[in-house]
Amino acid sequence: MLDSDETEMEQQTMMMRSKRGRVENKTKGRSTERLTITAPATVSEAQDLCRKLKPDILFLIETRAKECRIMKLKRKLHFEKHFCVEPQGLSGGLCLLWNKNLDVDVYAWSDNYIKAKIKDDNNYEWSCYFVYGNPKFQHRKAQWKELSAHNRPTNDP
Repeated sequence: MLDSDETEMEQQTMMMRSKRGRVENKTKGRSTERLTITAPATVSEAQDLCRKLKPDILFLIETRAKECRIMKLKRKLHFEKHFCVEPQGLSGGLCLLWNKNLDVDVYAWSDNYIKAKIKDDNNYEWSCYFVYGNPKFQHRKAQWKELSAHNRPTNDP
């Protein structure tokens, strides 16, 4: 059973998903809708969530945005630092935003994940994998192997 804060956060996240900005993409005579994190409606929802929840770190997937757009988004969401994996063509893109009270050392990344060592201002240190599961089911097992290979020997949680 979720407590009221978790339920509210889940509802806010679902609202954000349903109100995302849409961009028209015409390919070979077909028209498809593409979502983008930098669309005004999406940015507005993200600002509301960040203002309410005040996260120290935020992971964004499917940004479909180059680093220059992510830097503008970082300022709008009131984060101080960032790391991004730029999209391949019109899909993908990962972004990690954080504040200066965290020391984030990104040591590995791909189109589907970012691995980082994080230390907070109380000197508590841990490793974290920010993962966007491969959208192709048949590639997920290989992705899991890649994630678990070459892990740093550690006693981190």
